[in-house]
Amino acid sequence: MFYLLACIQEGPEKDSADTGESDTDTDADSDTDADSDTDTDTGSSLSFDDFVYLEAPYDADDSCLDTSWDSPMAVCMTDHSVEGRVIDFQTSDPVAQADVSAWTSDDISLGADAETRSDDAGAWAMTLPACTPLSVASEAADAVPTYRQHVVLAWEHLARANLDAPSLSNTTVAIIPALLGVEWDDTTAMIFGQAYDCEGEPVVNAQVFIHDGSGAVVGEPRAYYFDDSSLPSATEPGTTGNGGFLLLDVPQGDFTLEVWGWDGGEHVELASAPVSTLPGSVTIINQHVGHDDGLVFPETCFWECDEID
Repeated sequence: MFYLLACIQEGPEKDSADTGESDTDTDADSDTDADSDTDTDTGSSLSFDDFVYLEAPYDADDSCLDTSWDSPMAVCMTDHSVEGRVIDFQTSDPVAQADVSAWTSDDISLGADAETRSDDAGAWAMTLPACTPLSVASEAADAVPTYRQHVVLAWEHLARANLDAPSLSNTTVAIIPALLGVEWDDTTAMIFGQAYDCEGEPVVNAQVFIHDGSGAVVGEPRAYYFDDSSLPSATEPGTTGNGGFLLLDVPQGDFTLEVWGWDGGEHVELASAPVSTLPGSVTIINQHVGHDDGLVFPETCFWECDEID
Protein backbone atom coordinates (compact mmCIF):
# COMPACT_ATOMS: atom_id res chain seq x y z
CA MET A 1 0.00 0.00 0.00
CA PHE A 2 2.67 2.52 1.00
CA TYR A 3 6.23 3.14 -0.10
CA LEU A 4 6.76 6.07 2.24
CA LEU A 5 10.35 5.21 3.09
CA ALA A 6 11.39 4.24 -0.43
CA CYS A 7 11.82 7.87 -1.48
CA ILE A 8 13.98 8.83 1.48
CA GLN A 9 15.95 5.60 1.78
CA GLU A 10 19.25 6.87 0.44
CA GLY A 11 21.71 5.81 3.10
CA PRO A 12 25.42 6.20 2.40
CA GLU A 13 27.37 3.57 0.53
CA LYS A 14 28.50 0.89 2.94
CA ASP A 15 32.00 2.29 3.37
CA SER A 16 31.37 5.96 2.59
CA ALA A 17 30.68 6.89 6.20
CA ASP A 18 34.40 6.37 6.88
CA THR A 19 35.57 8.20 3.78
CA GLY A 20 37.49 11.38 4.44
CA GLU A 21 38.00 10.59 8.10
CA SER A 22 40.86 12.39 9.82
CA ASP A 23 42.43 11.57 13.15
CA THR A 24 41.31 14.76 14.82
CA ASP A 25 39.13 13.93 17.83
CA THR A 26 36.01 15.96 18.41
CA ASP A 27 33.26 15.60 20.97
CA ALA A 28 30.21 14.61 18.94
CA ASP A 29 28.13 14.49 22.11
CA SER A 30 27.09 18.10 22.44
CA ASP A 31 28.04 19.88 25.65
CA THR A 32 25.06 22.14 25.13
CA ASP A 33 22.25 21.47 27.61
CA ALA A 34 19.46 21.12 25.09
CA ASP A 35 16.76 21.46 27.73
CA SER A 36 18.28 24.42 29.54
CA ASP A 37 16.18 27.46 30.31
CA THR A 38 15.97 30.15 27.67
CA ASP A 39 14.61 33.67 27.76
CA THR A 40 13.35 33.41 24.19
CA ASP A 41 9.56 33.36 23.90
CA THR A 42 8.97 30.80 21.14
CA GLY A 43 5.27 30.33 21.76
CA SER A 44 5.80 26.66 22.59
CA SER A 45 4.81 24.59 25.59
CA LEU A 46 7.33 21.90 24.58
CA SER A 47 10.89 21.21 25.66
CA PHE A 48 13.69 18.69 25.10
CA ASP A 49 12.11 16.22 27.52
CA ASP A 50 8.95 16.02 25.42
CA PHE A 51 11.01 14.68 22.51
CA VAL A 52 13.80 12.68 24.15
CA TYR A 53 12.79 10.35 26.98
CA LEU A 54 13.20 6.74 25.78
CA GLU A 55 15.51 4.75 28.05
CA ALA A 56 15.92 1.70 25.85
CA PRO A 57 19.54 1.56 24.62
CA TYR A 58 19.97 2.61 21.01
CA ASP A 59 21.16 -0.03 18.55
CA ALA A 60 23.68 1.40 16.09
CA ASP A 61 27.32 1.35 15.07
CA ASP A 62 28.56 4.56 16.69
CA SER A 63 32.28 4.06 16.08
CA CYS A 64 32.45 7.32 14.08
CA LEU A 65 31.03 9.53 16.84
CA ASP A 66 34.45 10.99 17.68
CA THR A 67 35.45 11.70 14.11
CA SER A 68 36.34 14.91 12.36
CA TRP A 69 35.52 14.75 8.65
CA ASP A 70 37.66 16.07 5.82
CA SER A 71 36.18 18.20 3.07
CA PRO A 72 35.87 16.72 -0.43
CA MET A 73 38.47 17.47 -3.09
CA ALA A 74 37.73 20.75 -4.85
CA VAL A 75 38.71 19.19 -8.19
CA CYS A 76 35.78 16.77 -7.80
CA MET A 77 33.18 19.54 -7.54
CA THR A 78 32.58 19.56 -11.28
CA ASP A 79 29.33 20.00 -13.17
CA HIS A 80 27.53 16.80 -14.09
CA SER A 81 24.65 16.08 -16.43
CA VAL A 82 22.00 14.92 -13.98
CA GLU A 83 18.99 12.88 -15.01
CA GLY A 84 16.17 11.99 -12.66
CA ARG A 85 12.48 11.39 -12.21
CA VAL A 86 9.81 12.93 -10.05
CA ILE A 87 8.42 10.03 -8.00
CA ASP A 88 5.17 9.88 -6.04
CA PHE A 89 6.07 9.50 -2.36
CA GLN A 90 3.32 6.93 -1.72
CA THR A 91 3.07 4.85 -4.89
CA SER A 92 6.54 5.30 -6.47
CA ASP A 93 4.77 6.16 -9.74
CA PRO A 94 6.35 8.83 -11.96
CA VAL A 95 4.83 12.32 -11.73
CA ALA A 96 4.38 14.12 -15.05
CA GLN A 97 4.69 17.86 -15.65
CA ALA A 98 6.13 18.70 -12.24
CA ASP A 99 8.33 21.73 -11.64
CA VAL A 100 11.80 20.72 -10.42
CA SER A 101 14.16 23.17 -8.68
CA ALA A 102 17.68 22.79 -7.30
CA TRP A 103 19.83 24.85 -4.94
CA THR A 104 23.59 24.50 -5.20
CA SER A 105 23.79 26.50 -1.96
CA ASP A 106 21.67 23.82 -0.18
CA ASP A 107 19.60 26.77 1.09
CA ILE A 108 15.94 26.68 0.04
CA SER A 109 15.30 30.13 1.48
CA LEU A 110 17.19 31.57 -1.50
CA GLY A 111 16.20 31.59 -5.15
CA ALA A 112 16.75 28.29 -6.96
CA ASP A 113 19.95 27.93 -9.02
CA ALA A 114 18.42 25.62 -11.61
CA GLU A 115 14.86 24.91 -12.72
CA THR A 116 13.21 22.54 -15.16
CA ARG A 117 10.04 20.50 -15.64
CA SER A 118 9.44 16.78 -15.77
CA ASP A 119 8.10 15.29 -18.99
CA ASP A 120 5.07 13.03 -19.37
CA ALA A 121 7.12 10.10 -18.02
CA GLY A 122 8.22 12.09 -14.96
CA ALA A 123 11.79 12.44 -16.30
CA TRP A 124 13.87 15.60 -15.99
CA ALA A 125 17.44 16.71 -16.53
CA MET A 126 19.70 19.59 -15.46
CA THR A 127 23.35 20.38 -14.79
CA LEU A 128 24.47 20.24 -11.14
CA PRO A 129 27.85 20.01 -9.39
CA ALA A 130 29.09 16.76 -7.87
CA CYS A 131 30.47 16.55 -4.31
CA THR A 132 28.55 19.69 -3.36
CA PRO A 133 25.67 19.93 -0.84
CA LEU A 134 22.43 20.39 -2.76
CA SER A 135 18.72 20.75 -2.19
CA VAL A 136 16.16 19.64 -4.77
CA ALA A 137 12.40 20.19 -4.84
CA SER A 138 9.36 19.19 -6.84
CA GLU A 139 6.03 20.94 -7.16
CA ALA A 140 3.20 19.24 -9.04
CA ALA A 141 -0.54 19.55 -9.48
CA ASP A 142 -2.46 17.90 -6.63
CA ALA A 143 0.70 17.70 -4.52
CA VAL A 144 2.45 19.75 -1.86
CA PRO A 145 5.90 21.23 -2.55
CA THR A 146 8.42 18.57 -1.53
CA TYR A 147 12.07 19.39 -0.69
CA ARG A 148 15.11 17.15 -0.24
CA GLN A 149 17.97 18.76 1.66
CA HIS A 150 21.66 17.86 2.02
CA VAL A 151 21.89 15.76 -1.14
CA VAL A 152 25.40 15.01 -2.46
CA LEU A 153 26.06 13.59 -5.93
CA ALA A 154 29.04 11.29 -6.38
CA TRP A 155 31.75 12.33 -8.82
CA GLU A 156 31.47 10.20 -11.95
CA HIS A 157 34.12 9.69 -14.63
CA LEU A 158 31.65 10.49 -17.42
CA ALA A 159 30.19 13.44 -15.49
CA ARG A 160 26.71 11.90 -15.45
CA ALA A 161 24.56 11.30 -12.40
CA ASN A 162 21.06 10.25 -11.38
CA LEU A 163 18.84 11.92 -8.80
CA ASP A 164 15.13 11.39 -8.09
CA ALA A 165 12.86 14.09 -6.68
CA PRO A 166 9.99 12.79 -4.52
CA SER A 167 6.51 14.33 -4.63
CA LEU A 168 3.97 14.12 -1.82
CA SER A 169 0.40 14.13 -3.15
CA ASN A 170 -2.50 15.87 -1.44
CA THR A 171 -4.04 12.42 -0.92
CA THR A 172 -0.99 11.20 0.99
CA VAL A 173 -0.92 14.41 3.00
CA ALA A 174 -4.45 13.57 4.16
CA ILE A 175 -3.72 9.87 4.80
CA ILE A 176 -0.61 10.27 6.96
CA PRO A 177 -2.22 12.30 9.77
CA ALA A 178 -5.27 10.02 9.60
CA LEU A 179 -3.04 7.01 10.25
CA LEU A 180 -1.74 8.81 13.33
CA GLY A 181 -5.20 9.92 14.48
CA VAL A 182 -4.24 13.61 14.29
CA GLU A 183 -4.66 16.59 11.99
CA TRP A 184 -1.90 18.48 10.20
CA ASP A 185 -1.84 22.27 10.28
CA ASP A 186 -1.21 23.00 6.61
CA THR A 187 0.26 26.41 7.41
CA THR A 188 3.24 24.48 8.81
CA ALA A 189 5.59 21.84 7.38
CA MET A 190 6.15 18.10 7.64
CA ILE A 191 9.66 16.63 7.94
CA PHE A 192 10.47 13.05 6.94
CA GLY A 193 13.79 11.27 7.32
CA GLN A 194 15.78 8.27 8.39
CA ALA A 195 18.65 7.96 10.87
CA TYR A 196 21.69 5.95 9.74
CA ASP A 197 24.66 4.70 11.75
CA CYS A 198 28.37 4.71 10.88
CA GLU A 199 27.95 1.69 8.57
CA GLY A 200 24.92 3.11 6.78
CA GLU A 201 22.44 0.91 8.69
CA PRO A 202 19.26 2.31 10.32
CA VAL A 203 19.52 3.43 13.94
CA VAL A 204 17.07 1.68 16.28
CA ASN A 205 15.61 3.21 19.47
CA ALA A 206 16.62 6.78 18.67
CA GLN A 207 14.47 9.89 19.05
CA VAL A 208 14.56 13.24 17.26
CA PHE A 209 14.55 16.76 18.70
CA ILE A 210 14.02 19.96 16.72
CA HIS A 211 14.87 23.41 18.06
CA ASP A 212 15.81 26.91 17.00
CA GLY A 213 19.56 26.45 17.48
CA SER A 214 19.54 27.56 21.11
CA GLY A 215 17.63 24.53 22.44
CA ALA A 216 14.25 26.27 22.39
CA VAL A 217 11.29 24.61 20.65
CA VAL A 218 9.34 26.85 18.28
CA GLY A 219 5.62 26.25 17.86
CA GLU A 220 4.09 22.85 18.63
CA PRO A 221 5.90 20.29 16.44
CA ARG A 222 5.17 16.60 17.07
CA ALA A 223 7.50 13.65 16.44
CA TYR A 224 6.40 10.21 15.23
CA TYR A 225 8.26 7.11 14.08
CA PHE A 226 7.76 4.49 11.39
CA ASP A 227 6.90 0.96 12.48
CA ASP A 228 8.49 -2.16 11.02
CA SER A 229 5.95 -2.19 8.20
CA SER A 230 7.25 1.27 7.16
CA LEU A 231 4.09 3.10 8.17
CA PRO A 232 4.07 6.12 10.52
CA SER A 233 2.86 5.06 13.96
CA ALA A 234 1.40 6.89 16.93
CA THR A 235 2.59 4.17 19.32
CA GLU A 236 6.29 3.74 18.45
CA PRO A 237 8.35 5.73 20.99
CA GLY A 238 11.47 5.77 18.82
CA THR A 239 12.99 4.60 15.55
CA THR A 240 12.50 0.97 14.56
CA GLY A 241 14.40 -1.24 12.13
CA ASN A 242 14.04 1.25 9.27
CA GLY A 243 15.23 4.31 11.22
CA GLY A 244 12.30 6.38 9.93
CA PHE A 245 10.90 9.47 11.64
CA LEU A 246 8.27 12.12 10.94
CA LEU A 247 7.65 15.56 12.38
CA LEU A 248 4.33 17.36 11.96
CA ASP A 249 3.40 21.01 12.48
CA VAL A 250 6.91 22.41 12.16
CA PRO A 251 6.64 26.19 11.66
CA GLN A 252 8.40 28.01 8.86
CA GLY A 253 12.02 28.73 9.64
CA ASP A 254 15.57 27.46 10.01
CA PHE A 255 16.09 24.84 12.71
CA THR A 256 18.49 22.27 14.11
CA LEU A 257 17.30 18.66 13.93
CA GLU A 258 19.05 16.23 16.26
CA VAL A 259 19.04 12.47 16.83
CA TRP A 260 19.43 11.26 20.41
CA GLY A 261 19.79 7.84 22.01
CA TRP A 262 20.09 6.28 25.46
CA ASP A 263 23.51 4.72 26.07
CA GLY A 264 22.48 2.92 29.25
CA GLY A 265 23.32 5.80 31.54
CA GLU A 266 22.31 9.01 29.78
CA HIS A 267 20.94 10.42 26.57
CA VAL A 268 23.64 11.24 24.02
CA GLU A 269 23.45 13.20 20.79
CA LEU A 270 24.16 10.90 17.85
CA ALA A 271 23.66 13.24 14.90
CA SER A 272 22.38 16.67 13.93
CA ALA A 273 21.76 18.77 10.84
CA PRO A 274 20.31 22.15 9.92
CA VAL A 275 16.86 21.98 8.34
CA SER A 276 14.68 24.61 6.68
CA THR A 277 10.91 24.53 6.35
CA LEU A 278 8.29 26.41 4.36
CA PRO A 279 4.51 26.59 4.97
CA GLY A 280 2.39 23.82 3.49
CA SER A 281 5.39 21.78 2.37
CA VAL A 282 7.38 18.65 3.12
CA THR A 283 11.12 18.55 3.81
CA ILE A 284 13.02 15.26 3.52
CA ILE A 285 16.29 15.08 5.43
CA ASN A 286 18.33 12.08 6.56
CA GLN A 287 20.58 11.98 9.60
CA HIS A 288 23.98 10.28 9.94
CA VAL A 289 25.61 9.30 13.23
CA GLY A 290 28.76 11.32 13.90
CA HIS A 291 27.77 14.13 11.53
CA ASP A 292 26.51 17.57 12.51
CA ASP A 293 25.63 18.78 9.00
CA GLY A 294 23.58 15.92 7.54
CA LEU A 295 26.23 15.32 4.87
CA VAL A 296 28.00 12.10 3.93
CA PHE A 297 30.21 12.54 0.90
CA PRO A 298 30.60 9.58 -1.48
CA GLU A 299 34.01 7.96 -1.73
CA THR A 300 34.65 9.38 -5.19
CA CYS A 301 34.61 12.91 -3.76
CA PHE A 302 38.00 12.21 -2.17
CA TRP A 303 39.73 10.97 -5.31
CA GLU A 304 42.23 12.95 -7.37
CA CYS A 305 39.44 13.45 -9.89
CA ASP A 306 41.45 15.62 -12.26
CA GLU A 307 44.09 12.89 -12.68
CA ILE A 308 41.67 10.12 -13.67
CA ASP A 309 41.55 9.35 -17.39
